[in-house]
Amino acid sequence: MSMPRSFSGAVDTLLRQDPCGAYAGMDESTRERYLCAVRRLAAHSAGLDAEDVARAALRRARSAAADPEARPAAAHVGDHLVGAGVAALEREVGYRPPLRLRAQLILQRHPLPFYLGLCALFTAAFVVSLLAYAAHQGAGAGMLLLAGVAVLPLAMEAAVSAARGLLHPRFPRRVLPKMAFADGIPDEYRTLVVIPTLLRSPEDARRQVVRLQRLAAENPGPNLRFALLSDFTDAAARSLPGDRAILEAARGAVRSLNARHQSATGDRFFVLHRERAWNPDEGNWTGWLRKSGKLEELFRLLREPGAETGFRWVFGNLPRAGAGVAFRYVITLDDTDQLDPGHAAALVRTAAHPLNEPWVDRRSGRVTGGYGLLQPAERSAPPAVRTRYTDLLHGRPSPDRPAAPAGHRPHFYTDVFGAGQFHGKGLVDVDAWRAVLRDVLTPAAVPSHDVLESFYARAANVGDVRMTVGPIDHYGVQKRVDARWTRGDCQLAPWLFPYVRDRKGRARRNPVPWALRLRLLRLGLSASVRPAMLVVLLLGWTVLPGPALAWTVVGLSHNLLLQALDTWICLAATLSGGRGVARRVWSGYLHRMLRNGFAVMALAHWAAVSGAAAAQGAWRALVSRTRRTEWTAQRQGGEEPHTGRQYLRIMWPSVALGTGVLPVVAAAAPDRLPLAALFALVWAAAPLWMWHLERPIEAPAVRDGALTTPSA
Repeated sequence: MSMPRSFSGAVDTLLRQDPCGAYAGMDESTRERYLCAVRRLAAHSAGLDAEDVARAALRRARSAAADPEARPAAAHVGDHLVGAGVAALEREVGYRPPLRLRAQLILQRHPLPFYLGLCALFTAAFVVSLLAYAAHQGAGAGMLLLAGVAVLPLAMEAAVSAARGLLHPRFPRRVLPKMAFADGIPDEYRTLVVIPTLLRSPEDARRQVVRLQRLAAENPGPNLRFALLSDFTDAAARSLPGDRAILEAARGAVRSLNARHQSATGDRFFVLHRERAWNPDEGNWTGWLRKSGKLEELFRLLREPGAETGFRWVFGNLPRAGAGVAFRYVITLDDTDQLDPGHAAALVRTAAHPLNEPWVDRRSGRVTGGYGLLQPAERSAPPAVRTRYTDLLHGRPSPDRPAAPAGHRPHFYTDVFGAGQFHGKGLVDVDAWRAVLRDVLTPAAVPSHDVLESFYARAANVGDVRMTVGPIDHYGVQKRVDARWTRGDCQLAPWLFPYVRDRKGRARRNPVPWALRLRLLRLGLSASVRPAMLVVLLLGWTVLPGPALAWTVVGLSHNLLLQALDTWICLAATLSGGRGVARRVWSGYLHRMLRNGFAVMALAHWAAVSGAAAAQGAWRALVSRTRRTEWTAQRQGGEEPHTGRQYLRIMWPSVALGTGVLPVVAAAAPDRLPLAALFALVWAAAPLWMWHLERPIEAPAVRDGALTTPSA
């Protein structure tokens, strides 16, 4: 939105009197959004001009600065223009927008009832329509109950997709405000970038230290430091013969790196290595709580230098690096991730803005203003070896493909609800994390702790800060990753009940609100979507009344709905854009259609993997209470199969289901056998299809930085 120079100058001069002094230090795009907010309020206020609106915002900020009970962010003028105080300022200036804008504001300020209402409406419509159809075909009460239970996960998943598709375009993209920091990150925002990892050999230790050097080269600045948080691999004993060689390699590599990058403010690179501890949950020796334990002990060490932790070996002078000013933030990355150049500083500039600084509500024990966690947007690196499977996942590489756009990437939860999801890699405000999470979670029982951390410490997805994640090149690795996340999500089941146990084993009332409990429930039910698809198909081919083709469409309804939404988007883009836009959109459409076809081919195996992982997670959380921390890192995938026999060993459930379907359908409904046989043949041949898809093919030349992004 363009604004007259006189308007911008006068209002900018007023806003620079910001009581907390942050306005003058913000980046240009953030100041521009503030000026646009002033103009919006002035355009529909009761006879006030832009300068009057700016004075009103400034007056409210000064009043909050003088009130010791006020939220800290309220002392910033931006809180009243684009933050939590905007509604009060609108009332003060007599803001009266047109009816269309008023309805949009109601939706944007109260999104939860609309979202839950749409999800409930679409779910009920899907289930009721299906049951009405089944009753019309002659289904009895028992058959109706069976059909309703089977399609409920499909209905909920389809309803969530439809509700998001309707709501998200009606919300502006939430771009978090940022500071400028033209002279670099100030001392009070000193940040430690860490990579929690396992050291498997001396060569691996040296290679991981070199990764720190690359991170530092792409994210320079004296107030950014870099560290490995490392463990030995799991073992049957506390120590193994090769451990000392690994330690010596890590010590020598980090010492050499610090010698080459000497700094007046101390060492820039560190390795903090833990000794193994006995894990009674799994019956072996391992690092305490793996990644979450490393981060928790690091936070304790940064705030309590004399505290007892598992970091028995610390290479690099960490106390000197934090002398005078403690590390305020920690940026954590997985060992296959890479921040884009300069984006570590961008995360810090975002976290340091007054509207993003976390405010802990002592009564509820969680962050209710600002954010304690910032999650960058992710994109996938190019695969090491190009195959038809990687083309299916990430798109076919091409010399003409432009680099991934550097603009803001939308995120549903952050854009609509103002708080998003932390995925375990991003920026952590150390003090906020310790204030709300130190004594709350029992990490041994909650492997998917990121979901609850997002609630307690409040997370935001920063769409204009990017990180590159290691690609998943093989189907076997993908299924292991899916299984571990499904197992972890299902181990959140205790948080659906009225009482939970804290770290000390005491029962306490569950503070998670019902809206988040519904989200946790959906995470668990999403694991049953693939099994439910398979069950509906099998019931439709055997016992459910009516044409088998109709029940096949119902079983594949989620895939068909997503394809229908894609079709609508493509048609709209074709009508509104030029030929080049239409070509790109339809190219992506065809790629997603191929992905849906692949999903049908792999359905039997996916259903078996998801169902087993969900049952395993629920059993460990509620009954056995053992092996709850079992976790396999992506980098531990090992060598992937290269022969048809190896693929058959991985995908045997698909073969078993494909061959087992035929006699069942032949006995129950012989007239439906041709349709069932088509799917059974595809499932039985799935290992052969995967062997063909994962055969390496020659990769064309691709420009540096032409990274593709897997579609959601």
